[in-house]
Amino acid sequence: MRAKVIRLIPNVYTSYWNYEWGTQQTFCFVYVCEFLSQDNVEKDHHVEKIDWIELDRVKDLESLLGTNEIIELITYSS
Repeated sequence: MRAKVIRLIPNVYTSYWNYEWGTQQTFCFVYVCEFLSQDNVEKDHHVEKIDWIELDRVKDLESLLGTNEIIELITYSS
């Protein structure tokens, strides 16, 4: 996917994922971007689907904790 970065949202979100081998901590850095194009994407066992969607559709999807807060920051800081 190709996108033009518009700005960084100044909040960092973290989640912990428990696996049989231990705990993984993931940090999410969020950027507001402009969609440019999308090529065929190779499958990755961690990624079920990649898609570019409108912000108003995000609330209807199953997503990471903090996603709705991120959308509010993007919406109200535009």
